Amino acid sequence: MTPELRQSIARRARDLQMRERPTELDAVLLAKEARRLFEEAADELRSRWLTLELGGYVGHVDARPLSEVLRVPPGDPVASRLMAHIAAYRTQRGYDVTPGHPRHEFRHFFVEPLPDLVATNENLERLPGSGGQARGLAC
Repeated sequence: MTPELRQSIARRARDLQMRERPTELDAVLLAKEARRLFEEAADELRSRWLTLELGGYVGHVDARPLSEVLRVPPGDPVASRLMAHIAAYRTQRGYDVTPGHPRHEFRHFFVEPLPDLVATNENLERLPGSGGQARGLAC
């Protein structure tokens, strides 16, 4: 990577960070711009991650570990940290409380594309009694 390209990417990344304000956040647009930056920087891991975020994980996280889906080399601490973040924000813990059955914990990994999650959040915000704010997704 040339010094000029490195400077351009760094400047655009700082600009992108400055626009991350909760009241003006467009998560889909930011993800697309960040993916472009990672692609230009030849950061395959983060490019692949944002491609999955934007397109969804359907068909990718069936029974395979996230490390395989992201093609993470074993022992990579940066990639391990990214996978932990993905698992934390994409996984919802719940309980099966079906009458007559023992209480059973389950974990659901949301596979939907980011644009679908944002649209669902916006629809929930419009519901009466929501107070204009849905739980769990700051979009």
